[in-house]
Amino acid sequence: MGTHVSGASELHGSSSGGAQLLLSELLRGAPALAGAGGGGAGPVTSAAATAGELPFLFKVLSIRKALSIQAHPDKALAARLHAERPGVYKDGNHKPEMALALTPFEALIGFRPLREIHAHLTRFPELAAVVGSETTQKLADAAGSAGDNTPAGRAALQALFGALMGADEAAMRAQLATLVGRLRAQASSPVGTLEELVVRLDSQFPADVGTFCALLLNYVKMEPGQAVFLAANEPHAYLSGDCVECMATSDNVVRSGLTPKYKDVATLVSMLTYRSGTASSQLLSGEPFGAAPHTTL
Repeated sequence: MGTHVSGASELHGSSSGGAQLLLSELLRGAPALAGAGGGGAGPVTSAAATAGELPFLFKVLSIRKALSIQAHPDKALAARLHAERPGVYKDGNHKPEMALALTPFEALIGFRPLREIHAHLTRFPELAAVVGSETTQKLADAAGSAGDNTPAGRAALQALFGALMGADEAAMRAQLATLVGRLRAQASSPVGTLEELVVRLDSQFPADVGTFCALLLNYVKMEPGQAVFLAANEPHAYLSGDCVECMATSDNVVRSGLTPKYKDVATLVSMLTYRSGTASSQLLSGEPFGAAPHTTL
């Protein structure tokens, strides 16, 4: 629900033999409906409402197949991308978003702590083979000395992610086939384990480099009522479940894997913050709001 040009909401029953009335058209004629005016600090400025714009998009997602490895640009980068490639990046706005789980929900969100990633380079040697021994050693050194969220740690993480995303396609596919074949040959992994997730992603997107991202990004599992906030320039991918999303009015998505859509790998590698942290640190749980039994903030 929103007024973005890529899919503006229509008013049900507003057609009289012609096109449905767009929400943006309604707001232009009655800006007070968006909370503008009235002498207070409403959620929408009078100028925006008069122009038929809402500052947010509201979505309901039901995910059966993983969505892409992606991030959303900050305002400065969004403006530049839109100016350079308006056919790909449809607007110049940023897209911070919050997702609230309606059912059990899975996602990849943010980079794992460096020590976890280092452990995965040993546990899954196919990943180390793709990124190379020098990059693997840099990450190991950073995990052992510099630590998370330091300049050296972020540089090592960017080098690792860049090496993975820019790896030779044939070599990457061969190593991924080896990894998936090895995991399939083991005893069946329970649903929700990392091994099962890798096999599942490969079955949905065969030979896609995005499957390796499950070894670098936090595998986050949410229960109904839990939420996550995704700031600009943070990597993520929704995997399964139902959720509601609220985000700034933008359609800007920079993708690099698990998708048949356009992949802008160079932009994604350069734009990320390379912050790292635990899966639990990504979760938000609401607190009761007043006496309302079903409302949390």
